[in-house]
Amino acid sequence: MPADLFCWGTTLLYAAVGRAPFPDEERLAHDAADLGPLEGDLRRLVADCLAARPTERPPAGEALLRLIGHSGVLDAILPAAPDGERSPATPTGPFRPPGSRRRRSGVALAAAGTALALVCGGTAYALTPGEAGRTARQVVPPVTVSSSAASSTAASPAGARTAAARASVDAGPGLRRWERPDDPVILTGYHAAADGETPAAYVRLPGGGFEAVGGDTVLTAVSPGGGRLAVLNSLFVAESDHQTIAITDRRTGERFTVAGLAPPYLTQGPQWSRDGNRLLLTVLHWNNEATVQAGFLVIDAVTRRARFTQTANDEDIRAYKALPESLRPVGFFRWTPDGTEVYTRYLTPEQGSGTRFWDLSGRVLRSMHWTGHAVGSGDGFSPSGRLLATTGCASSLATCLWDVATGRRVATVPGAKGGGVITWYDEEHLIVSEPAGAGRERAVVVDLKGREGRTLAEVRTGRKGLAQFSFTPR
Repeated sequence: MPADLFCWGTTLLYAAVGRAPFPDEERLAHDAADLGPLEGDLRRLVADCLAARPTERPPAGEALLRLIGHSGVLDAILPAAPDGERSPATPTGPFRPPGSRRRRSGVALAAAGTALALVCGGTAYALTPGEAGRTARQVVPPVTVSSSAASSTAASPAGARTAAARASVDAGPGLRRWERPDDPVILTGYHAAADGETPAAYVRLPGGGFEAVGGDTVLTAVSPGGGRLAVLNSLFVAESDHQTIAITDRRTGERFTVAGLAPPYLTQGPQWSRDGNRLLLTVLHWNNEATVQAGFLVIDAVTRRARFTQTANDEDIRAYKALPESLRPVGFFRWTPDGTEVYTRYLTPEQGSGTRFWDLSGRVLRSMHWTGHAVGSGDGFSPSGRLLATTGCASSLATCLWDVATGRRVATVPGAKGGGVITWYDEEHLIVSEPAGAGRERAVVVDLKGREGRTLAEVRTGRKGLAQFSFTPR
């Protein structure tokens, strides 16, 4: 049990260094254990066991597996060396920055930005390092539902379908939504300022309704069908020496955590594969000079293992920093429909935006330099997998739809100022986010000619004007 692990961590630390983890009131007040000379994986495990909140401590079984190297394991794949041989995976534990490595010139830097961007339904905002520290201290820890708590509210995805059948007004804090039982997608999460001031992250409960899981830097993702929930704090640096991703099986209430990456790496943009078994995150290399897309992290929820595939090495990062700021866009990695590849935005030789596809080992498969870049905070592919939605292809306010098999554009969807594509509704419609008056944002269904249909949801944005909708296939 979590309480037992707190005692275990205290005992182990005392045996190692001869003192208690909180030798003074100041450390106790700030939950800052003195871990002394402990290093590496053991230091991180003891720190997790001494967390102030029981729900943040790992279960006993997970702690045991971490001790022997079988839980929260983070493998890494680095860019290929000049001779084409791939570097070996790093040892178990949070990935640490590698030394400078070279690779084939054909593998270009995918994309990144000069500030850490949180993509919110087509809107992005930047956080400076100073702001990051202040924000992170106010954020509720990534996991707010323990295994036992989750089991009391857990229900099958069918329960969420029943709740969705009831069109509702004021259906959650700061939220109004209108849903039908035959909708192919449902709203499973959103960011909003329910009080008109302070943004927070909300996630849909399996039995209906929404609950807050943290501040506006907490990211959530519900898998297709509603079976799994992933939660992480995108700005963890003020609270821990590595990022932690918590995954809950909403059918059983079982929860586990994966020890992720250590600074200067951050992960963003969580997206589940269509089968709901693997979580994809974009890895950013962050410092005061620039934020560079460094690769992607895949967490297998079945095996409980994670793998970091690095797509930009030190040489790429230096080349990226030499670019004008206007040529440093932010892009997230996204799954292809069959889950065998990922794709992201990249800078073309013509200094435009294109779409690049990678296999899961980090090898570039193909590039579509003429498409612009993928849009949306959700799945960019249509339900059939035939069409990919991009922007930057015709005008700044248009969305282009491409037949991936042929590379031909099949439709151009007009956009509106202040709006942005979130994801697909069905094969013939998109969901877009757009302003809905002062301090409000709404998600609307549009057809492939840009004609608006139903409003699905509306949230309060507060003074920052930020909102994010997450829609998930039923």
